[in-house]
Amino acid sequence: MGTRQSFICFNDGGQLRLIDVATLPKRENKAPAVHTDAIPFTWHPTTGRYFDSKSQFRAETKRTGGLEVGNDLLTHKFSKPERKTLSAREHLEKNYNLHKNGELKVIEAETVSSFEKDHGAVVVRE
Repeated sequence: MGTRQSFICFNDGGQLRLIDVATLPKRENKAPAVHTDAIPFTWHPTTGRYFDSKSQFRAETKRTGGLEVGNDLLTHKFSKPERKTLSAREHLEKNYNLHKNGELKVIEAETVSSFEKDHGAVVVRE
């Protein structure tokens, strides 16, 4: 089996030409790469703030416990956060206590949807 070769195909005055990439002279970088800190205004998903600086955006990600992942292979193993599921009774008690403390506003509705009727909706009236 032969070795693989790379070619560049271009139109040379109406004729297609193939040039072996290995025969082209090596290109030297004439100027150093310049990477700026400026980015277009970008919304941060965990805080909702907008940033126009990469370093500030990255600092905010780190401050909120996030992990910046590029196109590299992910080596860090994430564990799913533990979620405590409440029973219907615990959920109602929690919301009732929030309402009594003034932290939850109850909006009275004239009608209750059929979904709510089928699933035992509780309407609180004071």
